[in-house]
Amino acid sequence: MNLTLLIKLFIFVTITTSVVSAQTIGSGNQTTIDHTKELSQPKKIAINLGFYKPFTTNTSYIGRGTQGEFGFDVGVQVFVYKNIFIGTSAGYFFLDVTDTNLVGDYERSRAFSLALELGYEQPITRHIDIGAGIAPLATTSYRNYISEGRVRQQRDNASAMVYRAYVSYKFTKYLAFFVNYAFRSDASKIETAPEIQNKFNKIQYHNVGFGFRIFIF
Repeated sequence: MNLTLLIKLFIFVTITTSVVSAQTIGSGNQTTIDHTKELSQPKKIAINLGFYKPFTTNTSYIGRGTQGEFGFDVGVQVFVYKNIFIGTSAGYFFLDVTDTNLVGDYERSRAFSLALELGYEQPITRHIDIGAGIAPLATTSYRNYISEGRVRQQRDNASAMVYRAYVSYKFTKYLAFFVNYAFRSDASKIETAPEIQNKFNKIQYHNVGFGFRIFIF
């Protein structure tokens, strides 16, 4: 599944949930009004479990020589003032090596990511929220697996910047489904020959995914 198809799926889910929500509002009765008040109650904490597909870009040799497999993360958003939140997340994503001439003699990589995020979430209807955030404090630890030789693992570290946007659909007061897009830029600390150093300095991804949210009031 390529990036264009996933972005189209993201847009389709967003439009579909909006239409379903509008139709539900149109059928309103007293029960619906009570349910609306319940769903619109300000939340204090959201616990998120997400799954995504990382798409590497061609801005570096790492991006050209690897292919993203899948990733997952667990995060917490704390709403500190109205719709403003501070969040943190941790998770893993996985890369397969497609060209060892570009990235070196290893076959796959597992990356652990940790991020601190500041964001804003806006209710659109009683079921739908949209949100956006930026994570200026993020870090990634890459563990590269080597198929041959005495050394079987190699570690690389990077600082990161993450921008993301999401659409969330509430099933109940306590549970929601979301679709998510994020742009991630890792500033690596890989040291190599000076003439190709700039080809390893930055690793960028487009991440498209989905997940579930649990709310605490």
